[in-house]
Amino acid sequence: MPAKIKSLPSAVVFDFDGTLADTFNDAVKLYNRLAPVYGYKPVTEKELPHARNLTLKQFIREYDIPRMKIPSMVREGRRIFGKRMGEIQPIAGMPEVLRELRPQVEVLGILTSNAKANVRAFLEKEDLAFFDFISTTTKLGGKAKNLKAIMKTFTLKPEEIIFIGDECRDLKAAAKAEVLAVGVSWGFNVRNVLVKQSPATVVDRPNELLSWLREK
Repeated sequence: MPAKIKSLPSAVVFDFDGTLADTFNDAVKLYNRLAPVYGYKPVTEKELPHARNLTLKQFIREYDIPRMKIPSMVREGRRIFGKRMGEIQPIAGMPEVLRELRPQVEVLGILTSNAKANVRAFLEKEDLAFFDFISTTTKLGGKAKNLKAIMKTFTLKPEEIIFIGDECRDLKAAAKAEVLAVGVSWGFNVRNVLVKQSPATVVDRPNELLSWLREK
């Protein structure tokens, strides 16, 4: 029997791409595939380490991404990703963490820019279809609004939620919604950039997440 996490807030919400699902390489390939269609600069292999050190705002500016086209880009990306969900693997060690966490929290959810159908297909494939909700947005900077809606839906206070993500925008959204943020360093943004967003902590391996929750 796993140790009970006594101080855990009522709700734990995860980002999906790069946090639960190992989509980093696929996302980079998809981004570059859409570059000539939407008129922005691709990310070369040489530039990738630098790109991972950028916030969303910096990335959009540096790669000349047209803001008005972002919702359309996200929708197209969802459609293309949907064809490959059967090949996407979970972050190593994350399924075990989720299964241990599930009975210990009242609300377990996912907040993502990906499509609900894609996420559901992944969860069913990995035998992880035990989340209470999947919340989605086509706005890259719109997760704060979703977090506030989640609090309203489940009658939760900001201090009763933890949002876990791999990008600066996830941590910024948590701060804007005034909920606790945890960064994971195995996704898009690297550790030092995540730390600059002042999350509660940044973890480097899935099992460290449970350890941190117990210690907290």
